[in-house]
Amino acid sequence: LDLMQGERIGVVGPNGSGKTSLLLCLLGELEASAGEISLGDRTRIGYLDQARSGLREDETLREAVAGDRPVVEVAGEDLRVGAYLERFLFDGADQRKKVSVLSGGERARVCLAKLLSNRSNLLLLDEPSNDLDVSTLGALESMLLEFSGSALIVSHDRWFLDRVATSILSFEDGGRLDLQRGSYSEFRARREAQKREEKSEEERSRVAGAGSRKSGEPRVRGSSKPGLGSKPKKLSFAEERELEALMEQIDEAETRYATLEAQLADPQTYRDEGSKVATLSQELESARRDVATRTARWEELEARKASFESS
Repeated sequence: LDLMQGERIGVVGPNGSGKTSLLLCLLGELEASAGEISLGDRTRIGYLDQARSGLREDETLREAVAGDRPVVEVAGEDLRVGAYLERFLFDGADQRKKVSVLSGGERARVCLAKLLSNRSNLLLLDEPSNDLDVSTLGALESMLLEFSGSALIVSHDRWFLDRVATSILSFEDGGRLDLQRGSYSEFRARREAQKREEKSEEERSRVAGAGSRKSGEPRVRGSSKPGLGSKPKKLSFAEERELEALMEQIDEAETRYATLEAQLADPQTYRDEGSKVATLSQELESARRDVATRTARWEELEARKASFESS
């Protein structure tokens, strides 16, 4: 695996399969059982762990993120620390809070703000979307898309990976790894197509084996239980029309989500329309659910259609 500049690899797989161990090996905190890890001379790693550790309890939020710096550099642009922290929904009063009094969600936001302001060129993120509200998640997505370095992102959040990942590295059963270019949805679609092809191949082999039996061999009868081995049901006319319309509806819903996300990621929103932030956050959450619902329905109908056509 060569990690190139600009790549953001989403790392997926069952719990305990080695995703976090991969990040710890890159950090040098865990020895690799095989192979070789080589970091570039100018590689600067930024790490976010699941525990959101690395904060000093006696510091203020502002000190924890930027120390005594008046400005931070984000995507090649210098931002005042106060304006930068507003992107993470910390207003002037909040910025003077002690780390010791922050909630779990606030600590997560502080860790992300600190990480993304430290001029790292390789980010190792372990479940970064945990404990984040919709607004902060939108800000994180925008900043990752602007980030000029590389990132390995361990996450179970399919929606988040669809927004930010350029490739998917999947930990499989038996210690296998599968690296594929594209978003998580594209990865899943290829997986489903592969499963359908394997199923069709098994069915062809079964039919061929049945046809090649000698005439004297007993024939195995199918089960008499209702529905067992029955052909998948064809989509109704209404469902066919619904499936055709869903892709356009998903595009429209994603456009609405992206528009709201951009508004919440813009520091100007908090200066000019601070009172609207709560409303925008609610609208963003509603848009996210709309996209997820329509996408799930499309996948359901598409899977049924593919199952019928391959049967």
